[in-house]
Amino acid sequence: EELQLVSFHSTSKGLIGECGRRGGYMELHNIDPYVQSQMYKLASSELCSGLQGQIMMSLMVRGPEPGDESYELHQKETQSIFDGLKERSQKLVEGLNEIDGISCAPAHGAMYAFPRLENLPESVFDKARELGTTPDNLYALSLLEDTGICVVPASGFGQSAGRVGFRTTFLHPDTITCIDKFKSHHELFMDKYTKLQQKKEEAKLNAAAYMEEEDNNDDETTKKSSSSGGKDKTEKEEEEEEDLE
Repeated sequence: EELQLVSFHSTSKGLIGECGRRGGYMELHNIDPYVQSQMYKLASSELCSGLQGQIMMSLMVRGPEPGDESYELHQKETQSIFDGLKERSQKLVEGLNEIDGISCAPAHGAMYAFPRLENLPESVFDKARELGTTPDNLYALSLLEDTGICVVPASGFGQSAGRVGFRTTFLHPDTITCIDKFKSHHELFMDKYTKLQQKKEEAKLNAAAYMEEEDNNDDETTKKSSSSGGKDKTEKEEEEEEDLE
């Protein structure tokens, strides 16, 4: 009874998944009345949801009651949506985890998965710095250009330092058909930047070998100069000795 709780819900991010219908609510339980008044004042100072979003929100929180004509159909459709989201969530996560270099934790809520990209070549980070962007944004743009799949770079969600990933949704019924595209793109992306990394490393090795060869040539030249100088000195000394005689 004394638990302080704040909960949120919305039409676009909830079970209904009406992404174009922006509406939501926040529930405050056992929160100090003064704090509630200040939060209400803050919310009132901002733009409110559009008419469609408010209507959808009202329908969501005041659904058909048992005995109403549409109650059974509403329950059936609601359960069907829930089961579909749950199935797609599981299959998407399983499919992403089967791709070498991608790991994804199970999605326990909402309609998003946050896979992590692992073992990326250093050339990916180099290219991102060159373009003035982040590695996950570079990856997301590549995915969009190659497959038409739009994901959101995880760097926009405050991911921990060193983590590279993206957010993708399983809201659309055709989500599962995209797993093969995710896989093929990831393999091509890794192959492209692995080869680029190999070329950079080969260039470094060649440069190091060239510098070593130059150093060896300089050493040989120095040795010859020293040897020649010693020989001239000896001949001069011999000539002086002959003059003395």
